[in-house]
Amino acid sequence: MRAGGRSRDTRCVTSDGADAPDDPRTLPHTVDGIRQASAIVEEMWRSTFERVAELPEPLLHERVGDEWSFVETQRHLLFVADVWLRRDAIGDPDAWHPFGLPPDLRAGQPDPDGVAERLGIDLLATPSLTEVLELRRDRLRFIRTLADRLSPAELERPTSCNPPWMPATVPVPISQCFDVVVREEWAHHGFAIRDLAVVISRTGVREPGAGPDPERHPAAHRPL
Repeated sequence: MRAGGRSRDTRCVTSDGADAPDDPRTLPHTVDGIRQASAIVEEMWRSTFERVAELPEPLLHERVGDEWSFVETQRHLLFVADVWLRRDAIGDPDAWHPFGLPPDLRAGQPDPDGVAERLGIDLLATPSLTEVLELRRDRLRFIRTLADRLSPAELERPTSCNPPWMPATVPVPISQCFDVVVREEWAHHGFAIRDLAVVISRTGVREPGAGPDPERHPAAHRPL
């Protein structure tokens, strides 16, 4: 779910479709399938992080409509890894990083129900892109390392503690935790790329390697 409590719009995902061979959501919930999915997600974000590193940082803090900015999206995915894997899968009850961003909340705005405060999350924090990407790279390595250590029996093991919004008596297998993380990573990557294109378009910033600007170099685009 994106900021503002709106339902996930799967039309925004950048894959060619659910059956695309590089879509990690289609892989089986087996040890090998989860390892492949984790590797796909890590590589997907690696190339995107390299791309955004060349852009002016203020663009990455801009929002499109009621959606999260690129940086806020990374903060939400930090929260996702912390709640579903660091906390639930390996049992660290204090796994929340203060830069994380729970669903339906946004940085710098009120938290009327005190959700973030109870989790030790600082909505008023203003981390830089560098700080957030360092944490995200760490979590992506953590996801892949945890996947590499999985055994078939471990996949079916119930979590040590459920997310705060789920009853503690409901068994949640580790495989489901990975499934949630992979789906969140894939969906939010699509949202981030979509919104980044809008931000770049409306500001007129040209990405490095985008070729000559036709307005400044019309000859470069003159028909032969």
